[in-house]
Amino acid sequence: MATRASAPQVVIAGGSVAGLATALSLKQAGCKVQVFERAASTIPAGAGLALDDKTIEIMTLLTSEEAVEQATFKIPGDGKLETVVDREIEEVPKLQDRDTSLIPTRSAQWASIHQLLKNSLPEGMLRYSHTVSGFELEGQNGLTVSVEDKSSSEGTPKQLQVQADLLIGADGCLTTVGRQLAADKMAMRYAGYCAWRGVLEGDRFPDAAKRLHTIFPGAMFHVLQADSCHILIFKLPGNRFNWIWYTNQPQPKTDKPSPTVQPSPEQVKDLHARADEMFPGPVAELVKTTEKPFISIIFDREPLQQIVWDRVALVGEAAHPTTPHAGRSTNMSIADAHSVGQAVQQNKDLQTALETYQQDRLGQTTKEVLFSRCIGLA
Repeated sequence: MATRASAPQVVIAGGSVAGLATALSLKQAGCKVQVFERAASTIPAGAGLALDDKTIEIMTLLTSEEAVEQATFKIPGDGKLETVVDREIEEVPKLQDRDTSLIPTRSAQWASIHQLLKNSLPEGMLRYSHTVSGFELEGQNGLTVSVEDKSSSEGTPKQLQVQADLLIGADGCLTTVGRQLAADKMAMRYAGYCAWRGVLEGDRFPDAAKRLHTIFPGAMFHVLQADSCHILIFKLPGNRFNWIWYTNQPQPKTDKPSPTVQPSPEQVKDLHARADEMFPGPVAELVKTTEKPFISIIFDREPLQQIVWDRVALVGEAAHPTTPHAGRSTNMSIADAHSVGQAVQQNKDLQTALETYQQDRLGQTTKEVLFSRCIGLA
């Protein structure tokens, strides 16, 4: 058994939101943490996120109330479901009878949440251009993590062997850590549709933002249904407007295995034409005015039967990639981070801690993945 004779040494593979939140949670639990991120830097981009009250509570514990308040925007509790007929909007009354607690309470942009978490880390904890390529369990207590260091300006990667008590795989849906643990369980399932995504900068394009408010007075959390598609629109901090346009289509062919695709100019031109055909003018303008829209190929995975193997655990998209309809991906990732930190803090035996984490999260995340899948089929 791996017991806590001293501060546990933890390696986290992946420096996205799940990895950084887990690093902060484990640091608060008394661990010494190293986060290895394969990318050379963080690109200040990403789509909008819808966050629930529990996530906001955890984020506040990991950072500060003031910082979370500044990075997020309060979503009104009167979001609406509408349908588009001949480019005119008609409200669907049944949403008004829905339990409003199911509607996320705050929104944010991915880059803002990532930066907030990153700013809360001690200097040197996050190391870019470092890829976790594998690991070996050694006896009852040891763990050696193989890391490829590409940070040198000389261009020659260094192969590092890092000793640890725990390894956390937070390396996304194409997880290297997970594939070494259970390669036959990690296959991704195409959901049958893609999502065009983007964020309109309202301060840069005030006319477009103003016209959007003319058709959406008051609340700014709307789902518009149209022919074989629907678009979700909600406001972000800083007078920005997030939109996600889901379209049924065959799985796109890509040059690399990635759920995110940068579209060609021809694809963007076609997107703009379809927006003009389907949506009222202000919604079409929202899509057409947005700079650098991108495509998310929507995948999930059959829920795993376990997310812990000995002294290795998966969190976030590595553990449970999900479709975005329920807005649960980031919420689940941050809940994972909090759970594993609490488990380590409350259990001196590290194996028991990871088993506690698995017991706490596995059933809940399975339900949320399957629920989101069902919404996407509706």
